[in-house]
Amino acid sequence: MKLPLALTMGDPAGIGPEVALKALLRPQARAAGPFLLVGSRRVFGETARRLSLPSEPPAEVLDCTPVDFAGRFGALHPDLAEAAARAAEEAARLALAGKVAGMVTAPLTKEGLHLAGRPYPGHTEMLAVLCNCLGQELMLLVGGGLRVALVTTHLAIAEVPAAITAERIGRRLEALAAGLARDFGLAAPRIGVLALNPHAGEGGRFGNEELTQIAPALEAARAHGIAATGPLPADSAFHRALQGEYDAILAMYHDQGLAVLKALAFDTGVNATLGLPIVRTSPDHGTAYDIAGKGTASPNSMIAAIKLAREISDRRARTTA
Repeated sequence: MKLPLALTMGDPAGIGPEVALKALLRPQARAAGPFLLVGSRRVFGETARRLSLPSEPPAEVLDCTPVDFAGRFGALHPDLAEAAARAAEEAARLALAGKVAGMVTAPLTKEGLHLAGRPYPGHTEMLAVLCNCLGQELMLLVGGGLRVALVTTHLAIAEVPAAITAERIGRRLEALAAGLARDFGLAAPRIGVLALNPHAGEGGRFGNEELTQIAPALEAARAHGIAATGPLPADSAFHRALQGEYDAILAMYHDQGLAVLKALAFDTGVNATLGLPIVRTSPDHGTAYDIAGKGTASPNSMIAAIKLAREISDRRARTTA
């Protein structure tokens, strides 16, 4: 019998518990079972009652974060943020111990993590620390026919140019190539690497990061057998990827890569973390406090995250058997 996938509740005040419960009621998600809901039984129960969902949870619940929820939807609360962080940490421990096949994390907020005393930019970095592999993790977004990884993630735009270094790009390319091979079965992935500046810098006229950092990183990567092409103008590279020229895109910063993917797959995008010893995926949306508790949240991205987590865990199991 397959090990379960751990589904964390995310921030109880957001749509995490709602989309988790809704997803597990859909046949396309249930086919990827079994599952273990990780968080607060009270939160899942109160959410189900509020939204007129079945009172009996659609999976076993690991009640590891007791919290007085009281239906506090729609705003950030320190105690609920703490509960969300604990649920993610417990799911990671279970995955590291081999007790679950992987984890699918419902959304929480960066501000909430800080309120809960976890000084991380997000889920991804927190899990990397728990897995003792900080610096090896890589955010990969999947959806709309694209796979998009990022050189920098949650960083102010003003700080991005200084962070675009040949060393960082090289590490990201290595992690992306290895992750695509391990988790997606692409033995020799073709990676399109975006430029930072418009028109790939126009030979230095619009910026020199392409000449001083990106091109040298690509040359070094190719010398190590990585099929990396670029620097590519971002305004045309995604079209080429959609035409099948590249298996993945490496973008220089958050919105450069994710604006296009979310335009194509806003309700079905998935965040997969490469470079971890455990399987981790997440729906590609936030806590959506504005619609929390109203019953209108779509579980489609959560369903896609569940399916991808099972596909990756099954592939890892086959290759290590």
